[in-house]
Amino acid sequence: MRHFTIFLLFIMTIFSCSDDNDYSMTNFAISPTGIATSNNHIESITQLVSVPSGSEEVCFTSARGVEVCLNTTCLTVDGQPIGFGSIQLKYVEIFDIGDMLLGNKPTIGIVDGQEVLLESGGEFKITLFYDGSPVELDWHSPICDIKMTIPCELTGDCNDDMSGWVGAADANGNFNWVLGDVFVQSPTMGVISGLNGLMGNAVTVEENNYEMIVQSLGWRNCDVLNQFSGTPVPTSVTCEPFSIGPSTDGGSVVDEWPEIDWAQFGSYFVFDNTNCRIGVSFPSVATLMNMTGGEEGVFQQSLPTGEECNLILMAPLNETGDVFLYSIKNTNIGAESDMTISSDDIQVGSKADLLSAINSL
Repeated sequence: MRHFTIFLLFIMTIFSCSDDNDYSMTNFAISPTGIATSNNHIESITQLVSVPSGSEEVCFTSARGVEVCLNTTCLTVDGQPIGFGSIQLKYVEIFDIGDMLLGNKPTIGIVDGQEVLLESGGEFKITLFYDGSPVELDWHSPICDIKMTIPCELTGDCNDDMSGWVGAADANGNFNWVLGDVFVQSPTMGVISGLNGLMGNAVTVEENNYEMIVQSLGWRNCDVLNQFSGTPVPTSVTCEPFSIGPSTDGGSVVDEWPEIDWAQFGSYFVFDNTNCRIGVSFPSVATLMNMTGGEEGVFQQSLPTGEECNLILMAPLNETGDVFLYSIKNTNIGAESDMTISSDDIQVGSKADLLSAINSL
């Protein structure tokens, strides 16, 4: 199924604060007036590290055991070298399907203009700030790479085919990954680019770890192309409206969750592409794709026949994204091409409830 120093840590805290078969896959597009929890969730799992400027090498170890090392003598603000003091480093790491879904970071790659499914060795975002201003890596310096050491065990066994990918959202809000080039500084030729084939996109396997070289800030992924043997078959999921009225046992979701403004939905919560997302995960690999469509509650995707998958419906009920409607449907692809998630299949729970349910799959 699978083809393809000086250790100086100042302060590190996790804080909550105020991007042989191919399958066509379009990611969930965030509506300006609809679902808006992606950035909120990413902020909630952001780690803040304070490191000194002017140090040849500074390393820290993340909450999940990833070591990140950078040289702080070659950083700039608006093209100018920064002075001495502290640099604030914001760091995000995603290994779990729940964080991929809530943070809208599916493992979809673009290769030769085609969308492909990737198997993740970890998704990461690094940004730097000095006195509140964004910091950049100095490209005139040959020592301004960031080196990441990622334990393979966080996503399974080591895979020698892992490569480095760069992530960003397109104009429609769809988040995708593309292969990242490796740049080498030559003393005679200057910067040599496009060596991703020769250098494996700067990802190697060393002693049960992925060693990844990052040469610019933003979203990065340690990924490999994933291909299933089954023929892709069109699959649809119809989400019936969720009834907000009294339940069969006489209880009421309105009474159970008074913090939600249920009146805004009326008697039913009607699912569509502006207020919910359906993710597709596979127990066999660390990957996530999103279903497309959503008009009138009908979502579609081409899925590989014979594979077991989990269809994960989630819809935030408030702007802070801490209460959700959700449902998880396990199925064997091809057993039924048209499925339904009924009102009785849907639960109401906190974000912690939802993440626990997804990450225990």
